[in-house]
Amino acid sequence: MTTPTRILSAVATAASTSGPSGDAAYVHALADGTTAACVVDGIGHSPRIGARAALLAEVGARIGATRGPLHGLLTAAELIADPGPEDCPEEDAVAVAAVLHPSRGDVSVAWTGEIAWPGATTRPPAPSPG
Repeated sequence: MTTPTRILSAVATAASTSGPSGDAAYVHALADGTTAACVVDGIGHSPRIGARAALLAEVGARIGATRGPLHGLLTAAELIADPGPEDCPEEDAVAVAAVLHPSRGDVSVAWTGEIAWPGATTRPPAPSPG
């Protein structure tokens, strides 16, 4: 197996007719080559949810790279766990985080909410016999 020496990432999102997009993504790489990506789909259309989604994506990727994708998503979720008296009630999101571990040759993935991608399922795999 070869270890990638460079990872190329790109993000595209469609402009909304309802207002600003709540989509955000962030990629973070560690010195050992471990690379994490987090994509957040903020619910709602406001400048505030767009900014919050960007923060959640960065936290999800940075923490995901060092602690794993589930930790990344749970840490990001804590940022909006209590909206506080001044926050907009629409600030909610679904997200997916993935971490590439070149030393192990695998990828770990975690997601929250009903987020999907081609070929994926949001149902857990069936238990293996034995």
